Amino acid sequence: MHFAWNFTQSGIYGAITSGNEKTNSLLNAKIQGPEFITGGEFGPEGSIQAIVFCAVGAIVLLALSRKENKIIKPYWKK
Repeated sequence: MHFAWNFTQSGIYGAITSGNEKTNSLLNAKIQGPEFITGGEFGPEGSIQAIVFCAVGAIVLLALSRKENKIIKPYWKK
């Protein structure tokens, strides 16, 4: 998933990935706007949308894990 995200972001759309320099890409996208939306120099993965999307995903996975009773207690609480 991580590879697909980075490849799509930089290899296809030409966006900056993880603060690295811009590379050649299939499309030449021009990302502009406020830093909290575009991610600024770090790229789209530093934007508010990416943070919200990942937070929602983490909450869903934690809720499902708790529902299935699959969360393992830390060794110091056993």
